[in-house]
Amino acid sequence: MIRDLIPSKAKNNTNSYLEDIITDAAEKVDMAYSGLRDILDEDASDSIVGAIDRLNDGPEKEEMLKKLDRINGICDELNDANNALGAIAEEIGSNYDSPIDSWKDIVLAALPGNCSAAFAADVEEALAKFKSVY
Repeated sequence: MIRDLIPSKAKNNTNSYLEDIITDAAEKVDMAYSGLRDILDEDASDSIVGAIDRLNDGPEKEEMLKKLDRINGICDELNDANNALGAIAEEIGSNYDSPIDSWKDIVLAALPGNCSAAFAADVEEALAKFKSVY
């Protein structure tokens, strides 16, 4: 399903494209987190808490405190999501093999079981000459 969303020019480089998508998502999550944190900076947070403290005890004050706690919880969740997306992007990037390397692995794995070590070495040497797809 995700592969259907990938432009055809990127289909040969799916891991890199997925890494780009995840990195973009991480940046957006980070922007949302930073935006909320800016709104709730120390001065604003003190102002909000001060305004809530001036309310009479009752359901309205409790509701406002719950909302403020929820906003702070959302900030924490956004930060956790950003960290998770960063870890996923890093994992995809570290597991990324270029298409030529994947093809070389397939060729080596497809060697006949009864081929000699010399033949396998010759094939490996020949494959080493290919550095990119042209």
